[in-house]
Amino acid sequence: AELERKSSELERAKQESERLGQEKQDLEDKASELSRQVDVSVEMLANLKQDLVNKEAELNHKQQ
Repeated sequence: AELERKSSELERAKQESERLGQEKQDLEDKASELSRQVDVSVEMLANLKQDLVNKEAELNHKQQ
């Protein structure tokens, strides 16, 4: 009976370990995707700022 109980506890611990491992992997995947999205957003923002600088320069040139 004691052996069966220990075996059952071990099985539950294995299942919990697998579940936590999968949860960790899912969170790492989500973090990686969010990081990629941030990189894309930063690049887009930099492009928009450069466009703004160019348009302001063009406007100043036209005003002169």
